[in-house]
Amino acid sequence: MAVLEQTAILTDAIRPVPASELEARLEKFRRLMDEMHPGWEMAAVNHKIAMYYFTGTMQEGVLLIRPQDAIFWVRRNYERAVNESHFSDIRPMHSFREAAAYYGSAPRIMYVETKKATLDWERMLHKYFAFEEVGSFDAVLHGLRSVCRKKKRRYQKKTPAEYTAENILNREFSSDRQNEKWVTDITELKYGSGSKAYLSAVLDLYGRNIVAFSLSRRNNTPLVLDTFEQAFQKYPDAKPLLHSDRGASGRRAGRGPGRRMFADHSNV
Repeated sequence: MAVLEQTAILTDAIRPVPASELEARLEKFRRLMDEMHPGWEMAAVNHKIAMYYFTGTMQEGVLLIRPQDAIFWVRRNYERAVNESHFSDIRPMHSFREAAAYYGSAPRIMYVETKKATLDWERMLHKYFAFEEVGSFDAVLHGLRSVCRKKKRRYQKKTPAEYTAENILNREFSSDRQNEKWVTDITELKYGSGSKAYLSAVLDLYGRNIVAFSLSRRNNTPLVLDTFEQAFQKYPDAKPLLHSDRGASGRRAGRGPGRRMFADHSNV
């Protein structure tokens, strides 16, 4: 079973994270929670990077971790999640109401990844779980072995002006309407014994929600193009301002086969 569903990549796919490794990560998380937040009752994981770290998949849903158990509740693509992941307990749900009904009572403090969780998501979670406070497990994640490898600084010659777009966004990382400004980047992930994968994602600055993402074992132009093809299929009428860190893959995607797609859909 492969993490990537694209047929063309199946023969060279990322291997699923072993169940034993996923369990070891959960146990380490619990030990750190016991040390930093004694008496904790529940933690909710929804950001895709942390989700992949604990479950081996990035399908939409919420991972609810308690001292005695951990259940990954999947809202979309349940079958894909089951095929991709060796996580021990994956269950489908249509809304948080079903998950809340399973637990019966809500914890007094719900711990979330406060640096990544949006206010809308926290409100939706609170609607069904009715916890009294929101706690942060950001420091716990920092104490775990990070999924992301810190980017090495590589100094390159200045990009020719003809290939480098003007910085129109100018660090105004906020928006008051959907699909006005999208930002994109590629993150290097480490897994297994020294293997690497690359996560390409597009984020809408309105609400800071992920519009689309793709995984690959190669950091190349097809990875970027696949991500944006998904984004524009989801929002065919969108014409956002696109902003990236001007990495090599992004620059190449803006030329050649990607030129027409970006010209039709965006203000790069």
